[in-house]
Amino acid sequence: MLVKYDVGGVAQWARAATCALPMGSEFLSVAVGPSDEIVASGYIGQNAPFGFGNGVSVAGSGGGNVLLVKYNSSADAQWARSNTSGSLGAQFSGATVGSNGNIYCVGYLFGEYGFGNGVTVANSSSYSNILLVEYDSAGGAQWGARTVTQTETVGHVGGTGPVYFNAVAIDSSGDLHVTGSLATWASCDFGDGVTANGFGDTGAVLLVKY
Repeated sequence: MLVKYDVGGVAQWARAATCALPMGSEFLSVAVGPSDEIVASGYIGQNAPFGFGNGVSVAGSGGGNVLLVKYNSSADAQWARSNTSGSLGAQFSGATVGSNGNIYCVGYLFGEYGFGNGVTVANSSSYSNILLVEYDSAGGAQWGARTVTQTETVGHVGGTGPVYFNAVAIDSSGDLHVTGSLATWASCDFGDGVTANGFGDTGAVLLVKY
């Protein structure tokens, strides 16, 4: 569900998804772009089509699927995107919009997922992996990223545990600042020599700049 309130806390409008089958869906984040466009991200279940009004609908490829919907300033859906392949589980937990209207989504995935336009991302361990995908303003996937490697910290045996992103913000230079969790004993390489290590059985906070 997506709801707009005015500065006094009075609801102005609300939007929800429709689906002919009892499949789950959820928006987990919302962001506003430079032209007051609205982007909402989250997930949809299985491969049934979900409708968002204004003739806009999208279906995932099975299992858990990412979801990104763009609305104009009047809350009319413009387009919706999900993964085009993959079925083990993925979601977008956060999104932000750059000054050029491009959209950056973060979350997690299991296995290998396709996002259209030739963009695919495969995780680097048997646990969940971070996910970062850029779309242009028309909803075309531009690139996707995950950890380069995700291994156990030195001296630990028993697996790394899940790693995921849950929020993203963009600064005036166009750099991305992403937060999440580096669970249990994971040692992650994010590329270009940037690494981070989790610790203990409860994990650790994670902040990465791109």
